[in-house]
Amino acid sequence: MKTICVLAIMWVLSNISTADQNLPAAAPDHRPASPPSRMAVSLPDKVSLKKGGGLPLTLHFVNEAGTKYAFTNSQLTIILLDEGGHQVRDPLKDPFYREAAVRQVILEGHAPEYAPAVVFNKSFNGLQVGKRYQIVCALPTGGVQVLAGSAWFTLTE
Repeated sequence: MKTICVLAIMWVLSNISTADQNLPAAAPDHRPASPPSRMAVSLPDKVSLKKGGGLPLTLHFVNEAGTKYAFTNSQLTIILLDEGGHQVRDPLKDPFYREAAVRQVILEGHAPEYAPAVVFNKSFNGLQVGKRYQIVCALPTGGVQVLAGSAWFTLTE
């Protein structure tokens, strides 16, 4: 009886191992990468209008999955608000110059960052040294979903 049980167990085990070898390979995952769940914006409290004209803006993302997520730099919307919450703009000019070439930005990992190339438009008449401004950044991630964040700064010489 013991011999029959041992032989039955050996037969089951050998069939399990060969059954695994006959399984088709797993299909590659073609699901789109999920976007980050949150975005925060950071700037120094004081931002110089003259110091190269660049806006030291950094976007910080939270990506629980840690997978790659790609978007184009032109998808990012950057808006400038005054202390009263009104958009600072001129019908003919924007307060910023942005990167002219459209390129892909790839976020990877659990806490990726992106520093967009943004420079003050010095010919824009709406900027006043000593005033507080709020920068708002928005990134559509598909459908009606949008990541957004903002930061306040004081404009200095």
